[in-house]
Amino acid sequence: LFKKMNQVSRSWLRMAGFALPALPLNSLVVIVFVFLPPLYADHQGLGTAAVGGIFLIAKLFDIIAAPIWGTVMDNYKTPWGRRRPWLVLAVPILMTSVYMVSNPPESAGTLYLLIWLTTLYIGWDAWTISHTSWALELSGDYDRRSRITGLLQFMVMLGGILVSTIPAVMERLSSPSYEEKVSSIALWMLAVLPLSVLICLFSVREHDVPPQPHLGFRRGISVLIHNMALVRLLVANALLTFSTYFVQGLFVFFVTYTLGLENWVGLLL
Repeated sequence: LFKKMNQVSRSWLRMAGFALPALPLNSLVVIVFVFLPPLYADHQGLGTAAVGGIFLIAKLFDIIAAPIWGTVMDNYKTPWGRRRPWLVLAVPILMTSVYMVSNPPESAGTLYLLIWLTTLYIGWDAWTISHTSWALELSGDYDRRSRITGLLQFMVMLGGILVSTIPAVMERLSSPSYEEKVSSIALWMLAVLPLSVLICLFSVREHDVPPQPHLGFRRGISVLIHNMALVRLLVANALLTFSTYFVQGLFVFFVTYTLGLENWVGLLL
């Protein structure tokens, strides 16, 4: 009995280590959608219209990059696996782009934001697609895959709570500038990104899964049209995502200018 309990305990520890790369995901959401728009619109003086346009253009590059990453990962197997190399590659891309986009020089303009935000999106795609695909390939059992996915979502939520405490604590201990709060969140990410991947790599090995046949665009659309349950799920997910990002993008502006609580942004977040 005790031997079995120890095996279960070690299994959960390994899975927790594997799930750690999901921890910084909410940190990326917070820094990109909550803190960056006011940083560039107000503090860098670009204006909300220009910043919104840049975010739209960068997102279009993101839409293009995501399927390219997926195709490359599915079709090209390296001696080190099909998923792990791209997760590792995403680390320096994200670390560099997060630092640059969170610590802009005074002369930073629209081109600076566009370049580094687009680079961040590209690294973000590589990170999420490689790790999520790897997670889904760990087991063919439906229940086990559900537990793995649940653990990833738990890490995402935990990461959101942890990153929100950074500006909250800073606001209570001192009177930090907005730039200092954004920079502190970036430093947290610079520490968590490589550490989480390192622990992940040593926690679980990547299974040798043969490439799966591709549906193709037309076949995929046909499957989607004839599966109303999937259509409802995608519509619900799109509405939920839009409403979430809408609130996040307006959060700092609302708290600062409508509520007049600029020094309470972290705690309210």
